[in-house]
Amino acid sequence: MRSLVRYIFILLICFYSCKNDNDLSNLYSKNYTNKIERLKLINENVVCSSKVFDTEFQLFNVNGFSKQRDILLPGTSSLDYKFVVKIDTSEINKWLISFIKTDSIKSDLNWTTKIIKDRKENWITFSKPIFYKRKNENVILVLYRQEGIIYKRILQN
Repeated sequence: MRSLVRYIFILLICFYSCKNDNDLSNLYSKNYTNKIERLKLINENVVCSSKVFDTEFQLFNVNGFSKQRDILLPGTSSLDYKFVVKIDTSEINKWLISFIKTDSIKSDLNWTTKIIKDRKENWITFSKPIFYKRKNENVILVLYRQEGIIYKRILQN
C-alpha cells in the first residue's frame, strides 16, 4: 500500500511539474505583434550587449522561462536560443567580445530566415554576412555590419 501511495505521489508531482497548458518551454516573437513587448522579452531572457531597436526570436529552454512558471522539479539544462537583433552599428564590437571570426559556419543557417519570415521587411540586408563563433561553446553569430543586424544562436545540452 505504501509503495502505491508513493507511486501516485510521484506521478502527481511529475504531472504538475510537466503539465503544459501553453508551451512554457518556448517563446516565439511571432506571437507578439507589439515591438515593445518583443524587446522586453528578449531583454528579460537574453543578455544583450547593447540597446536593441528590434528583434525576432525563437527561444527554447527545457526548464521554461523564469517569468512564466515556478519549476517544481529541476530538469536538464537544455536550450536553443535563436534570435536576431537590430542595433546601432557603433555598438557592434560589444557583441563580438569572446567571439572569433570564422570563414564559414558548418551548421544549418535556415533558422535565420525562419525567425524573420513574419516581418521580413524589418530585416533587409545588402552587406555580406560575417561569421563568428565562440571558442569551446556552441554559440554562433552572423553579422551584417552595415545594417547593424546580428543573428545569434546559442545551443546548450
